[in-house]
Amino acid sequence: MSDPTRLPDRCHCGAIHYEVAAEPLMSMVCHCSDRSRISGAVGHSAFAVARDAVKVTGEITWYESPGDSGKMVRRGF
Repeated sequence: MSDPTRLPDRCHCGAIHYEVAAEPLMSMVCHCSDRSRISGAVGHSAFAVARDAVKVTGEITWYESPGDSGKMVRRGF
C-alpha cells in the first residue's frame, strides 16, 4: 500500500506533475464568482499544505485577476 501522506498527481493535460508529502493544514470550499467561472461549478474544493511539502515539475503559467474583495488573486495553471 502507498504512503497515505504522499499524493502524486498531474494536471489534466499532463504538463505539470506534482507530489504532496504532508497532511493538509486546512481544507475549504470556495464559492466565489471567479472560481465558479473557472470550474463551471457552484464551488471549488481546495486544501493547503506547507510549501516545502510540495514538489512541482513542469512550467506553471500564472494568471492574476481581481477577486470579489477587489484584491488581486494569483493562480497557477
